[in-house]
Amino acid sequence: MNFFEKDMFNLLKQGRDAYGFTHIRAEFEAEGTRFEDLLRLIEIGYKAGLNLVIKISGCEGMTELTTARQLGASAIIVPMIESTYALKKYAQSCEKVFPKSQGHETKFYFNIETAQAYTLQQELIEESHKLGLDGIVFGRVDFAASMNFPRSEIESSMMTQKVIDVAITCQQFDQELVLGGAVSINSITTLKEISNVYLSHFETRKIVFDKSQLNHPTLITALQLAAKFEWLWLKNKQSYYQEISNEDELRIKLLEQRL
Repeated sequence: MNFFEKDMFNLLKQGRDAYGFTHIRAEFEAEGTRFEDLLRLIEIGYKAGLNLVIKISGCEGMTELTTARQLGASAIIVPMIESTYALKKYAQSCEKVFPKSQGHETKFYFNIETAQAYTLQQELIEESHKLGLDGIVFGRVDFAASMNFPRSEIESSMMTQKVIDVAITCQQFDQELVLGGAVSINSITTLKEISNVYLSHFETRKIVFDKSQLNHPTLITALQLAAKFEWLWLKNKQSYYQEISNEDELRIKLLEQRL
């Protein structure tokens, strides 16, 4: 491990022991995680004793699901589900890669993150229960965008009520609810309001928290540590690819002189 990675490792251990960190997150979807980056994240996270969540790109992402299985992911998320048919396709794909008959305990979630999905929430969440999936991740950033609302609306009473509506339906059908989408220290009031109704976990871009952290006096510190982890992750990634970008510079200049 380099200096950045040692700092990340120590931060994750601290987060696991004192601040409610349960998982590290990687995305093949919007974040576009490269495989070599994922391997570094996994090494750091697993050594720190955290589980792994991988967000795949679509309901039939068989290659990504297979990769997630090979890397020991304990939870999978699929984005942009807007029909029960897509949900069934997702469940079938998960069963092919993680057959229950083999004793897999991986959890499977889908995103409610569009206005269309919200209007179908009852149907989707009931179907998720029937299919044996585990729950919902409410993605507030994409949800706001799908309604042509600015990002500033994420902590609004309107948005919070939408999440609470979904929370009630999740509780009705025994499905977990994870809140995501620009979660920060500005989200604390919203998180607690939703948790008073129903909530299982909440997440930032790279870290998943147990909901019990919401009652801990160090919640602000916990969210700041999650932001610091992502900052360290991006700085380390930037440094690595800058090194790669520059490693052949001398050879290129030599060849240009010859040409």
